[in-house]
Amino acid sequence: AAGCRSLQRMLGVEQPVRCIEGFDIAHLQGGQTVGSKVCFIDGRPFKEAYRRFKVRTVTNNDYDALREVVSRRYR
Repeated sequence: AAGCRSLQRMLGVEQPVRCIEGFDIAHLQGGQTVGSKVCFIDGRPFKEAYRRFKVRTVTNNDYDALREVVSRRYR
């Protein structure tokens, strides 16, 4: 995928970028905070790796909620 090659050049890495994960935080009906993860491999959606996370420790702070979700994902 051209976008992956462009990212590889921008980051200055030798190996091709094959996997990209993106995260988002949402507030359901103003109450429960959840995080979502999407995954692309070689520029195509890899829906088997999509995940949802219930945010356990944070309310009304998207940055801290994102920190929690990302740390749980890569722990």
